[in-house]
Amino acid sequence: MIEYFPIISFLVLYRQQGAVLALLEAIGGQRAFLGSIYALTIRYLKTILAEGAISRKDGFEPAKRKTVFWK
Repeated sequence: MIEYFPIISFLVLYRQQGAVLALLEAIGGQRAFLGSIYALTIRYLKTILAEGAISRKDGFEPAKRKTVFWK
């Protein structure tokens, strides 16, 4: 477990969802005791992805048009 922890924490830190999931799928299939780390990491990824989607939605403001009055 300790040998994989730096890799998992690095990938989670940089939010590489596909890489973390693929790594945990490969490790989880071979090592049963990593199941709890797998579950916690998946929950963490879902949380940060949801927060990112919310912040992108809230942070987006369309360009405001100026009203032009022609003489």
